[in-house]
Amino acid sequence: MDIFNKNLNILKKTSKALYDTIIKEKALYNVKLEPFSDEYNFLVEYENKKCYMHSIYDINNEMKNIFGDMDGKEEMVVLFGIGEGHALKYIKNNYSKVSNIIVIEPSLAIFKNFVGRHDLTDYVSGLSISFLVNKSPEFIGEELGKYISKDNIKIISHVTHRTLFGEYSYKMLKIAKDIVTMRLGNYNFARNMNRQLVINSLVNMDYGYVNADKIKELLKGKPLIVVAAGPSLNKNIHLLKDIKDKAIIIAAGTAMKILDSKGIKPHFRMAFDGHQNELKVFEGIDTEDVPLIYSNTLYYDIAPNYKGKKICMNIVSNHFSNYINKKLNIDYEAIESGPTIVIGAMDMGVVFGSSKIIFLGLDLAITENAMYASGAGGNREKEHNTHINKEDFVEEKDIYGNKVYTTKGFHMNRLGIEKVIKANKNVEFIDATEGGLKKKGTIVKPFEQVIEEDLKERYDFSNIENIIDVSDEERVVYRNEISLVIDGLLEEIKEIEKINEERIKRLKIINKYIEKRIKNNASLHELREMNVYEKQMMQIDLYKYLVEPSLSFKFAAIVDKFSYHGQDNIEKARCQAKKFLGISAEIIMFLELLEDGCKLKKEDRLYEFLKSN
Repeated sequence: MDIFNKNLNILKKTSKALYDTIIKEKALYNVKLEPFSDEYNFLVEYENKKCYMHSIYDINNEMKNIFGDMDGKEEMVVLFGIGEGHALKYIKNNYSKVSNIIVIEPSLAIFKNFVGRHDLTDYVSGLSISFLVNKSPEFIGEELGKYISKDNIKIISHVTHRTLFGEYSYKMLKIAKDIVTMRLGNYNFARNMNRQLVINSLVNMDYGYVNADKIKELLKGKPLIVVAAGPSLNKNIHLLKDIKDKAIIIAAGTAMKILDSKGIKPHFRMAFDGHQNELKVFEGIDTEDVPLIYSNTLYYDIAPNYKGKKICMNIVSNHFSNYINKKLNIDYEAIESGPTIVIGAMDMGVVFGSSKIIFLGLDLAITENAMYASGAGGNREKEHNTHINKEDFVEEKDIYGNKVYTTKGFHMNRLGIEKVIKANKNVEFIDATEGGLKKKGTIVKPFEQVIEEDLKERYDFSNIENIIDVSDEERVVYRNEISLVIDGLLEEIKEIEKINEERIKRLKIINKYIEKRIKNNASLHELREMNVYEKQMMQIDLYKYLVEPSLSFKFAAIVDKFSYHGQDNIEKARCQAKKFLGISAEIIMFLELLEDGCKLKKEDRLYEFLKSN
């Protein structure tokens, strides 16, 4: 049997997906290979460019150059290009700590050449190697995004692949970094918000409960205009006054203050932000005539003082509300949220069946030396609109192809918005901002053209407040049900605490053995059994639907911090013990916060306690 078929048989048993790639897939890139006199090299031709795969003078020196930035501490390597496998052997012979390798090979021809000339077992023994072959840069970028924020990882590229597949490399790394940017943003948000989210949710759950079907009735089949606070809103804000019977208008975040300053009343205002700064958005605005759509994440001191009708929406990331709703047997659709309230507004339109979603004021950039439209008030107008230092910003292209500046925060917002658009290709998204960054997947039109072409029908929205009304009796019933749920929650806290305490006791005993360097194999076995406590806690609804999802980012950070891939069993056991102790400590702190808040809630003292502290 030749080497090619031998390798295929191995792959058929160990990696069916890679086997199918070789056998069934058509090459994405038309790459031609020419043999070279050196059996461990060949000439590559792609898009009228030719390169030798490896150095024709000194392959060992080539390896030293491409691995020049490695410091020996790396545990994972991403290798762009397989070539003749020289880099894999170099890693194996020179970097003992590397235990995980991802090989990216855009060219099916190059990979088939490798499989036909080298015994795979010579390369994979003792290492965990994943081959990503003949895949688009978008696919590779999403896969890499799972890894490249980790410590102790290095991305190595063959010179030939950087030369021939430069655009591919740029695209995959940009996508990966964008994914990491979003993930880090979500992580930082979750890390900082747990305490505030619990407090906000406990207070806010008293102030607005509307069955989501009532909102769906208003939005289904009708256009939705999401108004953001960007400076281009100055160009077309006046047009909103005359189209209130042609679309549902939602003022998102700071836009509610801008519209109020112009005497424009949208059908709804929308706010989710859990930080105290959100109070400034509501300062000085008339809260009586416009209903507020909010989530329980909203800063706790806003909903109790908002005079108009309030609609509490469930959002996917609010695990507290998800838990409460499960206990109340409330089953209505949740909407997405993200780094900008615009994501919540547009996803509400998607979930509840809006015919099209139109953006206004969604610049996400500096336009005419401003970051916000006039009327934003406070520091947003005084500072950002007059003291802009372009050295602090990133250069991009606007919807007209002109140079424009944006911030990392706005860039993250755009990524979140584009993610929702990409996931809902059946929905028409129109960007009528008339400035700012281009958002992939939107149709760009001036707002006057949108009114003429897309907002031809008229609707009767005069009965909105009656549609969303909730009787006092319904509220009393709901609050009584909430009280019973909190009683059950406090009981579940005790159950989780008991299991967690048992795990900590067992870990302390194991730690003594580790420090004395005795019973090493027994300690490792004991640590492998630690997951039994996690399984027990996952049987409790409070842990499954609130505690674990709320702490998942912290758990992941702890696992990363104490990951160990070496061969020292004592160090392996020590790291695993620290991992479980760290997770247990986070559970203790979260449960204490939850218990204190729920007890104050039961005594009807939570809001006043927060106001006085």
